[in-house]
Amino acid sequence: MMEILGHSYLRMMTRYTHVASVLANDTVRDALWS
Repeated sequence: MMEILGHSYLRMMTRYTHVASVLANDTVRDALWS
């Protein structure tokens, strides 16, 4: 049971980190080009 919880948590964190980095890249790009 804990393995399933850990796996889904890890995958959710990976997806969240990916989205956060993409948003950060967009913000930096906007700041550089404005």
